[in-house]
Amino acid sequence: MRPVAARVITTRGVSRGSASALLVCIIVLSIAAALFAPSALSRPFMGFCVFLALAVMVIQILYRATSPRPRNWISVEILFMLGYLVVHTTYPLFWLIGLAPSENALWYDQSVVCYAAAMTAAGLACFALGFNIPADRYNCVQWPANVDRAALMSWKRIGTVLFLAGAVALAAWARLVGDVISSGVYTYAPGEYGAHITFLLADTLLRLGLLVLTITAALLTRKWKIGLIPKIGLALFVGWFAILGDRSTLVTMALLVAAAYSEYVRLISFKVLICIIVGGLFFMGVIRVARWSPDRTVSSFIQTAREESHQISWDTGLMNFGGSVRTLHAAVATIPSEYNYRLGELQITTAAGLIPFSRRLLPANFVTSATFLTAIINRGNMESGAGTTVVADLYCDFGFPGVMVALFTLGLLSKQIQQRARAAPSLTWGVAHAALIPVMTLMARYTVMTAVRSVLWPVIAVYLLSCLFGLRRRVDLPTVAPLPPQSAYPSRQTGPVVWHDRVGRGSGHI
Repeated sequence: MRPVAARVITTRGVSRGSASALLVCIIVLSIAAALFAPSALSRPFMGFCVFLALAVMVIQILYRATSPRPRNWISVEILFMLGYLVVHTTYPLFWLIGLAPSENALWYDQSVVCYAAAMTAAGLACFALGFNIPADRYNCVQWPANVDRAALMSWKRIGTVLFLAGAVALAAWARLVGDVISSGVYTYAPGEYGAHITFLLADTLLRLGLLVLTITAALLTRKWKIGLIPKIGLALFVGWFAILGDRSTLVTMALLVAAAYSEYVRLISFKVLICIIVGGLFFMGVIRVARWSPDRTVSSFIQTAREESHQISWDTGLMNFGGSVRTLHAAVATIPSEYNYRLGELQITTAAGLIPFSRRLLPANFVTSATFLTAIINRGNMESGAGTTVVADLYCDFGFPGVMVALFTLGLLSKQIQQRARAAPSLTWGVAHAALIPVMTLMARYTVMTAVRSVLWPVIAVYLLSCLFGLRRRVDLPTVAPLPPQSAYPSRQTGPVVWHDRVGRGSGHI
């Protein structure tokens, strides 16, 4: 394995400052637009807000495209912003170009749509600003001169065991729910409480096993040599979740591997990213149509997709995900006019999920924003969920200012995790970064606290495993500085020998 010296990027100060200045201008314009938002649908106003939101994405792409090589386009901020735009601006954009009707019930309340569009642009610009403020010290993982191969081999074996344990737990979940998953009625993780816990355990073990396997295999070989059984298992699981219609789990597992692969094995180019996005959205549209097949079998899935092929087009996946913006309109229309701001109450349930089984101790009135908004949109009918978006979730609790502050903070934290993971081959930060990317990609349709559990649980698991088996989490070996000639010492050398890392700072003792 050829070592790569650490490279601190110092050539992007001007471009980073220019990007930040443009983002500040967009934030100011978005706030001003919200203050003067009309109470009726206005094409000029909506066009202006959509332009501001798209401009944030363009600025970030240009900023990354002009960065020093090598570049990895499977980046946490790019994927978050893409998901954010798909969910919050697809329907307004399609309405502007005449592909979506004005009278569609998706608006929920047309009097708040313009205000919500301005808030959407402001929130995205705040996230991008928070992400860009810290310097880009590392644009890729810094490879050490030496790695602890014995520790890495031990971690790889642990990753295999975790993956197989996840497969066993998934089989146990399928046994618990019985015929429900093959009945042809789409239900996410069906079953009683025990089945839900089993599914959550299986999902966590599978994700952690894939992450540990991919990172350790790459550090050992610079290739994706995770083993034949995990590769076959991953393909089977992805196909099974597609037939079940569980797009979230499917995308999460695929992106976990893609994120770790792109960081540690081979960088993903912009062209490849575009192909992944286009192909992924089309496949998500196919799954949405075919998941209502009468039986959960491959033949039934394919037959339903063929029979309903007229519903599958280039915009099927976009419109499906973009429909979630209705929850934001419902939130703005009813808060604070009918309901007070929840002031963090809607985050308690998700935060309690950080501690297993603690949700059962909460009173029944503690719900998530998805449940709260479903009750509003469906007028109390809870048979089908309306969902939520990250902006709707934050607005319900903290209003417009809370959306901006929370997304700005989220951008800062995402950048810090990315840079810490790239600074040194630490399994803890590597797992945190790779786990963060898929959850940030999907966060536009979820609550903001979802990221905490999805990242914190794998990190805690790595820490506990390292303590249990006595393994190092930072797997680079120290480079011992050569001793000067003996004549340089007036007396015998005593005390520890100090070794230095690859940028010359004292890093420890041996």
